[in-house]
Amino acid sequence: MGTAADPAPVRELADYAGPLRRRWRWVAVGVALGLALGLAAAGFVHHDYTSTASVVVTPTDVQQQNVNNANGRTQDVINLDTEAQIVKSDAVAARVRRALQARASLATLERRVSVTVPANTTVLRISYTAGSPRRAVAGARAYATSYLAARASMATRLLRSQEAAVRRQIASIAGELTLGNALTPGATPRERSLRALRYKGLATESAALAKQLSTLSTTVVTPGSVIAGATTPSGGAAWLLFPLSGAMIGLLLGAGGAVVRDRTDTRLRELRELEDAGIRVVGAVDTPGNAMHTYMRAGNAILGTSPGHGGVVLVAGPTWEPRDDDVALNVATAIRELAGSVALVRVEDGSAEMTPVDARGEVASGDRPAGSAKLSAALAATTRGDLRQSVERLKEDIDCVVVDAADPLAEAVLPVCDAALLVVSMNATRVPDVVDAAREMEWAGVRVLGAVVVPGSRRTAVGSRP
Repeated sequence: MGTAADPAPVRELADYAGPLRRRWRWVAVGVALGLALGLAAAGFVHHDYTSTASVVVTPTDVQQQNVNNANGRTQDVINLDTEAQIVKSDAVAARVRRALQARASLATLERRVSVTVPANTTVLRISYTAGSPRRAVAGARAYATSYLAARASMATRLLRSQEAAVRRQIASIAGELTLGNALTPGATPRERSLRALRYKGLATESAALAKQLSTLSTTVVTPGSVIAGATTPSGGAAWLLFPLSGAMIGLLLGAGGAVVRDRTDTRLRELRELEDAGIRVVGAVDTPGNAMHTYMRAGNAILGTSPGHGGVVLVAGPTWEPRDDDVALNVATAIRELAGSVALVRVEDGSAEMTPVDARGEVASGDRPAGSAKLSAALAATTRGDLRQSVERLKEDIDCVVVDAADPLAEAVLPVCDAALLVVSMNATRVPDVVDAAREMEWAGVRVLGAVVVPGSRRTAVGSRP
């Protein structure tokens, strides 16, 4: 019989389902912690939201000096490179700050705004970044309207300056015309002719200036218009990435921890673990049908080791701890149906007691073999040596003796035992303890027939091996 001390490794991907099912709390805790940390991170991490407004820039019909650069990207009445810089100017930022009633500095506002120019258009896309979608939309809207207002204001100031200049020119010409009308005594005909020509020229220039003034006075400033309002930022649900990522990481860590914990936990989880450790599984007694089949297999195996005489069979847990199951009695009953006489010796609490077992699986109250009363009295106050000698004498009178070992004292009968059955508890017995117990029994010359698996609730907690 093999005596590998470690449980079977996980050999296939499907084998991970067992550890995850048994350690589902690890997975649940991992997901819960990951989700909580993700939500906390979503609350503390700063998020940026960007809103964009589109403005079409139109000529203001006001003549400006050096409005276009020969090396600029736009060779038209409007230089959009210049307009993009105006958007980010202090004058526009001051208007935005008043509109938003913000306390941020002009430099801070200017860092939050960016301007792009789509190819072959006179459109400015003004984008504003803030810590919330609402502030981003308000900032983009304020920058678009403030830029148009600033552009209209500059054009209006230039227009009024041009009107004032024209008016001054008209006033100057009017003065010259007044002086020219005055007759100069002693003027020669040639001088009078030249004065008349100059008067005519001044009158023509005055008329042209008057026409220009009329044009300037009726000019309507058109800085442009907002053709697309501030867009609502699309990153409003980006915070969900934090809890989802946290939950996924927690799931992976929880699953990994569950697998590792299950691999380091040597308690019996599946019957296959005993087989992999080299321990034959006689059967499980989890259901009445399985129990009957298990006990019959155990009885046949015991009698098969010594035809015609069952000898002494040890039924014990791996660590000789107290048990509250009826495995030994049921095994004795199964043997009683095939053997002539069977006695059950229960070793518990530092003492031993022998009782015969009848064919119905009940402890007989009478018809004991000769000398059995004396043996029972001796077993009740036995020592290790006395127990071994008493079992040897009992073996001569009875076909099969089943020793129900629930105390370390029962180790004394190992030298006189012919076979042994190990009683292991699912989810409680440690597989290395089973392997060690089987090895110790084999060293004592006892044939280990295998293990009978009982539900975990039917045994007391596992103790340490003495």
